[in-house]
Amino acid sequence: MKKRTNYLIAALPFVAMTGMMLLDACAIHPTSWEPASAPVFTETTALNEQLNTTQKISLDGWYGPEDIVFDTMGNMYAGVHIGETDFTDGRILKVDPAGKVDTFYNAGSWVAGLHFDGKGNLIALSHKLGLISIIPEEEVTVLAGKDERGKPFLIPNGLDIASDGKIYFTNTSD
Repeated sequence: MKKRTNYLIAALPFVAMTGMMLLDACAIHPTSWEPASAPVFTETTALNEQLNTTQKISLDGWYGPEDIVFDTMGNMYAGVHIGETDFTDGRILKVDPAGKVDTFYNAGSWVAGLHFDGKGNLIALSHKLGLISIIPEEEVTVLAGKDERGKPFLIPNGLDIASDGKIYFTNTSD
């Protein structure tokens, strides 16, 4: 047993030297990354206090808005719901530049994701109907009411329209 221990002790320098050579021959040589300096905010991205002067708009008892969008006349459209945690009823409100609030569309359910298409139609996501288009005369057309598996959308949410007219939206749950 003592002889075996002597061999092990004698082999330790050789093992250590071999290990160092293998590690030194490794192709991986880690370096640290240093990020670029933080960008300077100028022109349209300059820091300012403009939001400090905003005023809260009354939504006539409705909660939200879930999303907002403006038309070419400066009217704001907002998807709202009936209660702070009650999404069972909803509207799209139209708020003119003077602050007058009207119901643009009675969705009867939560409405999210608002965007105008190239023809001036309001595209929205109705919790009840799915992806809808509302023409300026307030007629509604369902563009898509089910997902690719034929299941109704449960919580359609974010919406955008690409420059080529394609509509993209999310369905938060299935």
